[in-house]
Amino acid sequence: MKGTILVGVDGSEPSDAALDWALREAARRGAPLRLIHAGTGPPSEASLNPQESSDVSEAQRVLDNARARAREGVPEGSDVAGDLVTGSAAAALIERAGDASLVVVGNRGLGGFKGLLLGSVAHQVAGHAPCPVALVPAGPPAADDAEIVVGVGDGPAEPQIDLGVREAALRGAPVRLLRAWALPTAARPGDMVPMVSHIGEIQERQEARLNAMLTACREDHPELTVSAQVVNASARDTLIEASARAGLIVVGTHDDQRRHLMALGSVTSALIHHATCPVLIARTIAS
Repeated sequence: MKGTILVGVDGSEPSDAALDWALREAARRGAPLRLIHAGTGPPSEASLNPQESSDVSEAQRVLDNARARAREGVPEGSDVAGDLVTGSAAAALIERAGDASLVVVGNRGLGGFKGLLLGSVAHQVAGHAPCPVALVPAGPPAADDAEIVVGVGDGPAEPQIDLGVREAALRGAPVRLLRAWALPTAARPGDMVPMVSHIGEIQERQEARLNAMLTACREDHPELTVSAQVVNASARDTLIEASARAGLIVVGTHDDQRRHLMALGSVTSALIHHATCPVLIARTIAS
């Protein structure tokens, strides 16, 4: 986790919160910080369009302000770089993420409600960056030692557990493995679904699986406080509710190596925009 931390900046409130969060992460890791802002780029020498020059000046101002804010928040001599790029902010961050240890962006940008669309910078970066991605909401930061919640889904959980444990060690924070499950519903007439009377059996199986993860985690990291919880409820609602008290929610996703695209599930998509604490997405590569 000693590599560069990339931060997307656009002057919005979530962007400022993301920058502040990234500053604390860079200090914890002793990592260099690189700020990325997407603008129109420098005007051509032949261009006499005053609007183009005004756009460039505004883009440079946003980047300069972010860089000044960053340099005030890091120890003297720390490495803080800034790039003004043309085109898509998401594409620029994804392209540079190959050499980064972490990408940090606000969960919403200047687009307001347009930022809720699946094509937003947050979704694109979270879905395609080849390294962990943190989505940070606006608002005051949680205490450094606030609980880290690791969401455990149906698939492999090792990547998000490993990442959650590393973050907990950096902060001196407790970790809670959280598994929420709900009975499936019939998608069409004739589909078989578990009977309500089987809820107790399903709960026991879920608890057994999570307790095995808990035991392994405690054995590997005896210095940390690690707990586990299984609830029969919506994963989306459970994790969003947990974010109100957590310092960080860590979730996983899957990557199809044949397409080089990460698949964001509905739970992760909801968390990106509705969690009240930062959401850290660990990359899971499908075999």
